Amino acid sequence: MQWCNSVFHFTNKDKVQFLPYTFAVSPESSVTVVPSTSNSHEGDTLVFSCSANGGPGNVYSWIRLSDSTTVGNTSNLTLTVSATDGGQYRCVVSNQAGNDSAATSLNGNNITYVYRGSSG
Repeated sequence: MQWCNSVFHFTNKDKVQFLPYTFAVSPESSVTVVPSTSNSHEGDTLVFSCSANGGPGNVYSWIRLSDSTTVGNTSNLTLTVSATDGGQYRCVVSNQAGNDSAATSLNGNNITYVYRGSSG
C-alpha cells in the first residue's frame, strides 16, 4: 500500500497549529492479475489473484465480462470450474483517488468434463 502523511503548519498570531492529513493514492497503472490466463478442467478449483498499489482503502470487484455480472469482491476470485465459466474476468480496484483494472481469462474451449461416476 502506498500512502503518505503530511502535516500542515498554520500560524495564527503566536499560535502554530499542526493538522495531520492523509493523501489517497490512485491504483492507476498498478493493477495486475495472476494467472493472466488459465486452462482448467470442470471441477477444478481455480484462484485468480489481483493486486494493486495505491490506497488506503482499495476496494476490489471482479466482473465476468460475458454478462457484466459481479462475481467477487475480494482480491482473490475462487472458482470451482464449470463448463459455463469460460471467458474473461476483470478485476477493478478503486479508492477515493481513482480506479484501474486488469483482465484475465479462463479458456472456455479447453474446459473439459471429467466423468467421475462409477463403472459397473
